[in-house]
Amino acid sequence: MSQGVLANNTQPKIRSIFNVNELFCALRVNSVSSVDNRYSAINGYNIFSSSSNSWLVLENGLNEITLEVGALGWFSNKNSKDKETNQYSTDAYCKVELTAFSANEQKIITRMNVTIDHNGHPQANIEQSGQKQLSSRKIAAWQVEPGHIDKDYFIENLYPHGMTLHRFTQKVNLKGLPEWRWTKATPFTSKPEEILALQNAYNELWRFFVAKDNNAIKNKMHISLNAWSIATDANIDRLYNSYDFVDGFKNKTFKMIPINWKDYTVEITNKGRLVRFVNKSDPTISPLSYDVTAEDGETELRSFSPYLSIVDERVTPVI
Repeated sequence: MSQGVLANNTQPKIRSIFNVNELFCALRVNSVSSVDNRYSAINGYNIFSSSSNSWLVLENGLNEITLEVGALGWFSNKNSKDKETNQYSTDAYCKVELTAFSANEQKIITRMNVTIDHNGHPQANIEQSGQKQLSSRKIAAWQVEPGHIDKDYFIENLYPHGMTLHRFTQKVNLKGLPEWRWTKATPFTSKPEEILALQNAYNELWRFFVAKDNNAIKNKMHISLNAWSIATDANIDRLYNSYDFVDGFKNKTFKMIPINWKDYTVEITNKGRLVRFVNKSDPTISPLSYDVTAEDGETELRSFSPYLSIVDERVTPVI
Protein backbone atom coordinates (compact mmCIF):
# COMPACT_ATOMS: atom_id res chain seq x y z
CA MET A 1 0.00 0.00 0.00
CA SER A 2 1.48 3.31 -1.03
CA GLN A 3 1.29 6.50 0.97
CA GLY A 4 0.42 9.92 -0.42
CA VAL A 5 0.41 12.98 1.82
CA LEU A 6 -0.84 16.18 0.22
CA ALA A 7 -0.18 19.68 1.52
CA ASN A 8 -3.35 21.24 2.88
CA ASN A 9 -2.21 24.75 2.07
CA THR A 10 -1.61 24.33 -1.64
CA GLN A 11 -4.40 21.82 -2.43
CA PRO A 12 -2.62 20.20 -5.41
CA LYS A 13 -4.88 18.75 -8.08
CA ILE A 14 -4.62 15.01 -8.72
CA ARG A 15 -4.73 13.62 -12.25
CA SER A 16 -4.16 10.18 -13.70
CA ILE A 17 -1.67 10.07 -16.59
CA PHE A 18 -2.58 7.11 -18.79
CA ASN A 19 -0.57 5.45 -21.59
CA VAL A 20 -1.40 2.27 -23.53
CA ASN A 21 0.33 0.27 -26.25
CA GLU A 22 -1.06 -2.74 -28.16
CA LEU A 23 -3.79 -3.82 -25.75
CA PHE A 24 -7.13 -2.68 -24.37
CA CYS A 25 -6.88 -0.96 -21.02
CA ALA A 26 -9.37 0.77 -18.74
CA LEU A 27 -8.60 2.81 -15.64
CA ARG A 28 -10.92 2.86 -12.65
CA VAL A 29 -10.45 5.03 -9.58
CA ASN A 30 -12.40 3.77 -6.57
CA SER A 31 -14.32 1.61 -9.08
CA VAL A 32 -15.44 4.70 -11.05
CA SER A 33 -14.71 4.47 -14.77
CA SER A 34 -12.07 7.08 -15.58
CA VAL A 35 -10.55 6.58 -19.04
CA ASP A 36 -9.99 3.78 -21.57
CA ASN A 37 -8.88 3.25 -25.16
CA ARG A 38 -12.02 1.42 -26.34
CA TYR A 39 -12.68 3.59 -29.41
CA SER A 40 -9.02 3.49 -30.40
CA ALA A 41 -9.04 -0.31 -30.06
CA ILE A 42 -12.07 -0.84 -32.29
CA ASN A 43 -10.63 1.54 -34.90
CA GLY A 44 -7.32 -0.30 -35.04
CA TYR A 45 -5.12 2.24 -33.24
CA ASN A 46 -2.56 0.54 -31.00
CA ILE A 47 -1.18 3.57 -29.14
CA PHE A 48 -3.22 5.76 -26.79
CA SER A 49 -2.41 8.49 -24.28
CA SER A 50 -4.70 10.55 -22.08
CA SER A 51 -5.20 11.99 -18.60
CA SER A 52 -8.21 12.39 -16.36
CA ASN A 53 -9.20 14.39 -13.30
CA SER A 54 -9.15 11.76 -10.55
CA TRP A 55 -9.34 14.21 -7.65
CA LEU A 56 -13.15 14.23 -7.63
CA VAL A 57 -13.46 10.52 -6.84
CA LEU A 58 -10.62 10.25 -4.32
CA GLU A 59 -11.03 10.61 -0.56
CA ASN A 60 -8.95 10.86 2.57
CA GLY A 61 -7.87 7.39 3.65
CA LEU A 62 -7.69 4.26 1.49
CA ASN A 63 -8.39 4.47 -2.24
CA GLU A 64 -8.24 1.92 -5.05
CA ILE A 65 -6.48 2.40 -8.40
CA THR A 66 -7.46 -0.29 -10.91
CA LEU A 67 -6.29 -1.24 -14.39
CA GLU A 68 -8.37 -3.69 -16.44
CA VAL A 69 -6.60 -5.08 -19.52
CA GLY A 70 -7.62 -7.30 -22.41
CA ALA A 71 -6.22 -8.38 -25.77
CA LEU A 72 -6.97 -6.27 -28.85
CA GLY A 73 -8.08 -9.41 -30.69
CA TRP A 74 -11.46 -9.12 -28.99
CA PHE A 75 -12.15 -5.99 -31.05
CA SER A 76 -10.73 -7.07 -34.41
CA ASN A 77 -11.62 -10.77 -34.45
CA LYS A 78 -15.03 -11.04 -32.86
CA ASN A 79 -15.65 -14.51 -34.33
CA SER A 80 -12.13 -15.86 -33.87
CA LYS A 81 -11.12 -18.71 -31.63
CA ASP A 82 -10.40 -18.11 -27.95
CA LYS A 83 -6.66 -18.65 -28.40
CA GLU A 84 -6.44 -15.89 -31.03
CA THR A 85 -8.80 -13.56 -29.21
CA ASN A 86 -6.74 -13.66 -26.01
CA GLN A 87 -3.31 -13.40 -27.61
CA TYR A 88 -1.19 -10.47 -26.38
CA SER A 89 1.68 -8.70 -28.08
CA THR A 90 4.94 -9.04 -26.15
CA ASP A 91 5.35 -5.24 -26.50
CA ALA A 92 1.96 -4.48 -24.94
CA TYR A 93 1.72 -2.34 -21.83
CA CYS A 94 -0.61 -0.06 -19.88
CA LYS A 95 0.78 2.54 -17.48
CA VAL A 96 -0.94 4.89 -15.07
CA GLU A 97 0.68 7.56 -12.90
CA LEU A 98 -1.46 9.07 -10.15
CA THR A 99 0.09 12.54 -10.02
CA ALA A 100 -0.40 15.57 -7.79
CA PHE A 101 0.00 18.91 -9.57
CA SER A 102 0.56 22.20 -7.80
CA ALA A 103 1.64 25.62 -9.04
CA ASN A 104 5.34 24.91 -8.69
CA GLU A 105 5.75 21.17 -8.83
CA GLN A 106 4.29 17.79 -9.56
CA LYS A 107 4.64 14.60 -7.58
CA ILE A 108 3.94 11.05 -8.68
CA ILE A 109 1.96 9.45 -5.85
CA THR A 110 2.02 5.99 -7.37
CA ARG A 111 2.78 4.36 -10.71
CA MET A 112 1.35 1.03 -11.92
CA ASN A 113 2.58 -0.72 -15.05
CA VAL A 114 0.97 -3.75 -16.71
CA THR A 115 3.14 -5.70 -19.14
CA ILE A 116 3.11 -9.19 -20.68
CA ASP A 117 5.19 -11.95 -19.10
CA HIS A 118 7.17 -14.67 -20.93
CA ASN A 119 4.09 -16.92 -20.88
CA GLY A 120 1.99 -14.34 -22.69
CA HIS A 121 -0.05 -13.32 -19.63
CA PRO A 122 -0.59 -9.81 -18.21
CA GLN A 123 1.38 -8.96 -15.08
CA ALA A 124 1.53 -5.77 -13.02
CA ASN A 125 4.11 -4.03 -10.90
CA ILE A 126 4.02 -0.89 -8.77
CA GLU A 127 6.83 1.62 -8.96
CA GLN A 128 6.99 3.76 -5.86
CA SER A 129 8.33 3.70 -2.33
CA GLY A 130 6.62 1.80 0.43
CA GLN A 131 4.86 -1.55 0.36
CA LYS A 132 4.07 -2.99 -3.06
CA GLN A 133 0.75 -4.76 -2.66
CA LEU A 134 -1.81 -5.32 -5.37
CA SER A 135 -4.61 -7.76 -6.07
CA SER A 136 -5.32 -9.39 -9.40
CA ARG A 137 -8.08 -11.52 -10.84
CA LYS A 138 -9.78 -12.40 -14.12
CA ILE A 139 -13.20 -10.86 -14.68
CA ALA A 140 -15.93 -10.67 -17.31
CA ALA A 141 -15.97 -7.38 -19.23
CA TRP A 142 -19.04 -5.13 -19.30
CA GLN A 143 -21.65 -6.71 -21.58
CA VAL A 144 -24.24 -4.92 -23.70
CA GLU A 145 -27.26 -5.96 -25.72
CA PRO A 146 -28.69 -4.37 -28.88
CA GLY A 147 -32.16 -2.88 -29.01
CA HIS A 148 -32.02 -0.20 -26.33
CA ILE A 149 -30.81 2.64 -28.57
CA ASP A 150 -31.48 3.41 -32.23
CA LYS A 151 -29.65 0.86 -34.38
CA ASP A 152 -27.86 3.71 -36.18
CA TYR A 153 -26.03 4.50 -32.93
CA PHE A 154 -25.22 0.93 -31.88
CA ILE A 155 -21.57 0.08 -32.62
CA GLU A 156 -21.08 -3.63 -33.19
CA ASN A 157 -18.35 -5.15 -31.01
CA LEU A 158 -17.57 -1.92 -29.13
CA TYR A 159 -18.23 -4.04 -26.04
CA PRO A 160 -17.17 -7.51 -27.29
CA HIS A 161 -19.43 -10.39 -26.34
CA GLY A 162 -17.84 -12.76 -23.85
CA MET A 163 -14.71 -10.64 -23.42
CA THR A 164 -12.57 -11.32 -20.36
CA LEU A 165 -10.22 -8.91 -18.62
CA HIS A 166 -7.37 -9.09 -16.14
CA ARG A 167 -8.00 -6.68 -13.26
CA PHE A 168 -5.13 -5.29 -11.17
CA THR A 169 -5.95 -3.15 -8.11
CA GLN A 170 -3.64 -1.19 -5.85
CA LYS A 171 -4.55 0.53 -2.58
CA VAL A 172 -3.32 4.08 -2.00
CA ASN A 173 -3.57 6.01 1.27
CA LEU A 174 -4.16 9.77 0.81
CA LYS A 175 -4.43 12.74 3.14
CA GLY A 176 -5.29 16.42 2.78
CA LEU A 177 -8.05 16.04 0.16
CA PRO A 178 -11.31 18.05 0.11
CA GLU A 179 -14.26 16.43 1.88
CA TRP A 180 -16.44 15.89 -1.18
CA ARG A 181 -20.15 15.60 -0.42
CA TRP A 182 -20.34 12.04 -1.78
CA THR A 183 -17.91 10.83 0.91
CA LYS A 184 -20.72 11.16 3.48
CA ALA A 185 -23.42 9.81 1.18
CA THR A 186 -25.76 7.02 2.24
CA PRO A 187 -24.74 3.88 0.30
CA PHE A 188 -27.14 2.94 -2.50
CA THR A 189 -28.32 -0.67 -2.09
CA SER A 190 -30.92 -0.93 -4.88
CA LYS A 191 -33.91 -1.06 -2.58
CA PRO A 192 -37.15 -0.39 -4.51
CA GLU A 193 -37.60 2.98 -2.82
CA GLU A 194 -34.00 3.94 -3.74
CA ILE A 195 -34.54 2.95 -7.38
CA LEU A 196 -37.72 5.06 -7.45
CA ALA A 197 -35.95 8.04 -5.87
CA LEU A 198 -33.15 7.75 -8.45
CA GLN A 199 -35.67 7.61 -11.29
CA ASN A 200 -37.47 10.64 -9.88
CA ALA A 201 -34.18 12.59 -9.79
CA TYR A 202 -33.62 11.82 -13.47
CA ASN A 203 -37.25 12.60 -14.33
CA GLU A 204 -36.99 16.01 -12.69
CA LEU A 205 -33.81 16.86 -14.58
CA TRP A 206 -35.36 15.54 -17.80
CA ARG A 207 -38.29 17.96 -17.41
CA PHE A 208 -35.86 20.84 -16.80
CA PHE A 209 -34.02 19.85 -19.99
CA VAL A 210 -37.27 19.84 -21.97
CA ALA A 211 -38.03 23.31 -20.66
CA LYS A 212 -34.41 24.40 -21.30
CA ASP A 213 -34.50 25.84 -17.81
CA ASN A 214 -30.85 26.63 -17.13
CA ASN A 215 -31.54 28.16 -13.72
CA ALA A 216 -33.40 25.08 -12.48
CA ILE A 217 -30.73 22.72 -13.83
CA LYS A 218 -27.94 24.78 -12.30
CA ASN A 219 -29.72 24.78 -8.95
CA LYS A 220 -30.22 21.01 -9.09
CA MET A 221 -26.53 20.54 -9.94
CA HIS A 222 -25.10 22.93 -7.35
CA ILE A 223 -23.15 20.24 -5.44
CA SER A 224 -21.66 18.87 -8.66
CA LEU A 225 -20.83 22.31 -10.02
CA ASN A 226 -19.17 23.34 -6.78
CA ALA A 227 -17.02 20.20 -6.79
CA TRP A 228 -15.96 20.69 -10.41
CA SER A 229 -15.22 24.34 -9.68
CA ILE A 230 -12.85 23.35 -6.87
CA ALA A 231 -11.24 20.65 -9.01
CA THR A 232 -10.67 22.88 -12.04
CA ASP A 233 -10.39 26.39 -10.52
CA ALA A 234 -13.18 27.39 -12.91
CA ASN A 235 -15.96 29.92 -12.34
CA ILE A 236 -19.25 28.08 -11.77
CA ASP A 237 -21.15 30.01 -14.45
CA ARG A 238 -18.40 29.45 -16.99
CA LEU A 239 -18.22 25.80 -16.00
CA TYR A 240 -21.96 25.31 -16.41
CA ASN A 241 -21.97 27.05 -19.79
CA SER A 242 -19.28 24.65 -21.01
CA TYR A 243 -21.67 21.69 -20.91
CA ASP A 244 -22.75 20.50 -24.36
CA PHE A 245 -26.43 20.56 -23.47
CA VAL A 246 -26.33 24.32 -22.77
CA ASP A 247 -25.22 24.87 -26.35
CA GLY A 248 -27.72 22.23 -27.47
CA PHE A 249 -30.59 24.24 -25.98
CA LYS A 250 -29.80 26.97 -28.54
CA ASN A 251 -30.27 24.54 -31.43
CA LYS A 252 -33.79 24.71 -32.86
CA THR A 253 -33.71 20.95 -33.52
CA PHE A 254 -32.99 20.07 -29.87
CA LYS A 255 -35.29 17.26 -28.75
CA MET A 256 -35.14 15.22 -25.56
CA ILE A 257 -35.49 11.44 -25.95
CA PRO A 258 -38.29 10.03 -23.76
CA ILE A 259 -37.07 7.77 -20.95
CA ASN A 260 -37.94 4.08 -21.13
CA TRP A 261 -36.59 2.61 -17.91
CA LYS A 262 -36.45 -0.86 -19.47
CA ASP A 263 -33.54 0.46 -21.56
CA TYR A 264 -31.42 1.24 -18.50
CA THR A 265 -29.63 -0.52 -15.68
CA VAL A 266 -28.15 0.86 -12.46
CA GLU A 267 -24.38 1.22 -12.17
CA ILE A 268 -23.23 1.39 -8.53
CA THR A 269 -19.65 2.46 -7.75
CA ASN A 270 -17.41 3.69 -4.93
CA LYS A 271 -18.90 1.54 -2.14
CA GLY A 272 -22.43 2.49 -3.20
CA ARG A 273 -21.89 6.20 -2.77
CA LEU A 274 -21.91 7.07 -6.49
CA VAL A 275 -24.67 5.76 -8.72
CA ARG A 276 -26.19 6.37 -12.14
CA PHE A 277 -28.42 4.78 -14.76
CA VAL A 278 -26.65 3.57 -17.93
CA ASN A 279 -28.09 2.31 -21.20
CA LYS A 280 -28.04 -1.45 -21.72
CA SER A 281 -26.77 -1.03 -25.30
CA ASP A 282 -24.12 1.60 -24.49
CA PRO A 283 -23.21 2.49 -20.88
CA THR A 284 -21.99 5.95 -21.94
CA ILE A 285 -25.61 6.90 -22.68
CA SER A 286 -27.83 8.09 -19.83
CA PRO A 287 -31.57 8.79 -19.48
CA LEU A 288 -30.68 12.46 -20.06
CA SER A 289 -30.20 12.05 -23.81
CA TYR A 290 -31.27 14.21 -26.71
CA ASP A 291 -31.07 14.59 -30.48
CA VAL A 292 -29.77 17.64 -32.33
CA THR A 293 -29.11 18.25 -36.00
CA ALA A 294 -25.51 19.27 -36.65
CA GLU A 295 -24.38 21.82 -39.23
CA ASP A 296 -23.77 19.06 -41.77
CA GLY A 297 -27.42 18.00 -41.50
CA GLU A 298 -26.70 14.79 -39.61
CA THR A 299 -28.73 13.97 -36.50
CA GLU A 300 -26.53 13.43 -33.44
CA LEU A 301 -27.32 11.60 -30.21
CA ARG A 302 -25.87 13.39 -27.19
CA SER A 303 -26.06 12.46 -23.53
CA PHE A 304 -25.38 13.98 -20.12
CA SER A 305 -24.36 11.36 -17.57
CA PRO A 306 -23.74 12.68 -14.04
CA TYR A 307 -23.03 10.59 -10.96
CA LEU A 308 -25.62 10.92 -8.20
CA SER A 309 -25.58 10.22 -4.46
CA ILE A 310 -28.01 10.00 -1.58
CA VAL A 311 -27.12 13.22 0.29
CA ASP A 312 -29.23 14.42 3.22
CA GLU A 313 -31.85 11.79 2.29
CA ARG A 314 -32.19 13.15 -1.26
CA VAL A 315 -30.80 11.80 -4.54
CA THR A 316 -28.80 14.55 -6.20
CA PRO A 317 -26.00 14.94 -8.78
CA VAL A 318 -22.60 15.20 -7.08
CA ILE A 319 -20.13 14.77 -9.98
